[in-house]
Amino acid sequence: MATFPIGKFTGNFRNTIKLGEKNIDFNDFLYLMGIYIGDGSCQSQTKYIKLKTGYRREKYLKSCRDFKGRFVSHLSPKNCFSTTTSHVIFFHIPEKDKSRKTVEKVLERCNIKYHSAKSKIAGNWGIFFSSKKLYSLFSQCGTKAHLKHIPRWVFKYDSSHSRYLMLGLFDSDWYKKRFYTSSRYLLSDMIELGVKLGHNVTFSKRPKPK
Repeated sequence: MATFPIGKFTGNFRNTIKLGEKNIDFNDFLYLMGIYIGDGSCQSQTKYIKLKTGYRREKYLKSCRDFKGRFVSHLSPKNCFSTTTSHVIFFHIPEKDKSRKTVEKVLERCNIKYHSAKSKIAGNWGIFFSSKKLYSLFSQCGTKAHLKHIPRWVFKYDSSHSRYLMLGLFDSDWYKKRFYTSSRYLLSDMIELGVKLGHNVTFSKRPKPK
């Protein structure tokens, strides 16, 4: 077991972060990032949709009308497809988890529409939603448990902000006053984060089961 000295960090301040056409509170964003790092996953899905005419909507509306403006049949001899990509984020937080309501309130405050569903990866129930911008930001934290980490740009912000990141991490993977992780990168980041928040940080390696 190792012990580190208590510290305090003064850094940059920020009120909001832009997600598409809307701005959300930066502290809420950091909280959700903490939830993702501790107990989240993300996936990009591409679907192929066969087009009857081979035209995009704009061209179809213009080309597939007769001289009176009525729609006419205009089938393409070729197999044409349209692609659509969704960016899904999943929080593996069961409905009875003590942090579930807090996460839902933050998502609602950020005007992020979410759904409850069973994860195909982990097999448990949780929260999922689609957001290209959050997918881009959260995927910077790693997409596999043993590779999860806190992006370096987050550490430049003041402790009044980063405490919300810590709250998200604790709500996601806090058990008996301990935070557990399989990522050595996240271990190092948690130590740095804790020190900058003024905590006395200790860590230990979990013994292998006999």
